[in-house]
Amino acid sequence: EMCIETAGNTDKSQQFGEGTLDKYAVKFTDAVLATDYEGHDAIVISYDYTNNDEDAASAMVALYIKAFQDGVELEHAYGIQGVEYNSDNEMKDLKTGATLNCQTAFVLTSASPVEVEATAAFSFSSDKVTYTYQITENRAHVMKTWKLVSGIISMVLSPVSYTHLTLP
Repeated sequence: EMCIETAGNTDKSQQFGEGTLDKYAVKFTDAVLATDYEGHDAIVISYDYTNNDEDAASAMVALYIKAFQDGVELEHAYGIQGVEYNSDNEMKDLKTGATLNCQTAFVLTSASPVEVEATAAFSFSSDKVTYTYQITENRAHVMKTWKLVSGIISMVLSPVSYTHLTLP
């Protein structure tokens, strides 16, 4: 079994887990391990994107999401296999007040914690929403079913699919 723990940052410009970036809101929800088309280990990050701007905008245009391991930025992962993955939601325009759960994937370089960072795409503000996923593996698990459990602070999620585990 795989699981994750989370760690936050007390810097006022850094909002942990969820927050507001310019006229948009983001809330990191869960994550799951997968592989990309080349067989590399990847992490699929899910997040809720809310557009509070008067103009319609997609998450891909409004937000800039990066992931890091050991302080080095991770590359985006493509051709995700082994889990349900919806890369289309990031490209869908949302009207004012609408919220959509989006997913983005990154190629893992190690088993180190994955630090995810969201910023507003066209902003000079230092505001960011951060989230840390701690990957742990129980080596006794013969099948090595790689699953991630998201450590969610004060929110309850309903299971998205059998590949996702949630904690109250």
